[in-house]
Amino acid sequence: MGTLASLLRHGRLPFRQSSRMPNHASSGLAPNPEAVAQAWQLGVQISGLVEEGRPAATLLSGDQLARRLGQGLDFEQLRAYQPGEPASLIDWRISARAQEPMVRVFREPAQRQCHFVIDTSASMQFGTRQQLKITQALTVAHLLCAAALRQGMSVALHAPALPRRSSDYPSTSRSTLMQHLATLAEWAESSDPLQTAGGDWIGFRQRLQGCLPDGQLIIVISDFLTDLVDEHGPLAWLPLAQHQHVLFIQIADPAEQQLPDVGSVVFAAQPPRQVDTHRSAERDRLARLFAVRHQELHDAAQAFGGWHALLFTDQSVAEITRLIAQAQSGMTADDPRA
Repeated sequence: MGTLASLLRHGRLPFRQSSRMPNHASSGLAPNPEAVAQAWQLGVQISGLVEEGRPAATLLSGDQLARRLGQGLDFEQLRAYQPGEPASLIDWRISARAQEPMVRVFREPAQRQCHFVIDTSASMQFGTRQQLKITQALTVAHLLCAAALRQGMSVALHAPALPRRSSDYPSTSRSTLMQHLATLAEWAESSDPLQTAGGDWIGFRQRLQGCLPDGQLIIVISDFLTDLVDEHGPLAWLPLAQHQHVLFIQIADPAEQQLPDVGSVVFAAQPPRQVDTHRSAERDRLARLFAVRHQELHDAAQAFGGWHALLFTDQSVAEITRLIAQAQSGMTADDPRA
């Protein structure tokens, strides 16, 4: 079965409650206040999350341009004045030539939306260094929320694996988004990972596709273990990527990239599963599968016209900021942790 954390799709390791950094928040899954504050401070330094005028897909057939809504007040048409409209709308010079009141019609500016899709599946409640994957994912969400607000976007939060919705409505309030992220952490913590379903990702994507105008930004923060279990893999996001800008933020634990030799480990899955990490062949197999998943996400993101960043649970907010900037610039390295 998949990589190390794929064994956690319905469970977790006995050492889920890994050693944490000092001054952690009271909520076991929430980032500590210092990390949140630093994330909002550094997030404003992140450059454009998506290039203006960039097509939603660049390497796939049937490309469609995803225009940004609201680039100023674009002139649309002239039409006759309708009784009851403000007289200030009348273009008097044109009305004089047309010998009737005429109104210039403009396209109303609309704010681009940034939709964060945060995975709270059971496999995200795993960690061997400092914190769990879900905790790092929430830290990244704070960081990129700050970047999105700084860039004039409204932000919405989604958690497909949770039975309750944290937020479906875009907001431009920092305090509101921070509260929504804190609530999401509380709901994820109150659910039993052994009983938590992966969520209806297919239905979620279909609903999102049906309600979003073209040209919005979708940032998926996940380990991509629960969502991408079918043969389509990252291409399951293609229907959305044809009309929206889709970015992948992959959260991983260092043990998933290179499983340490810690002897026989029992995974608290359903049913429990024992893995002998002393076998080098097993460690190599899991490392290869991790590398394949990483490459698939990277290739899909590029095909969609976006970018993909691989982040680990033991990386600081400053390092995460640097790696996101590196991913934006298209820089890659043979070692994802380089």
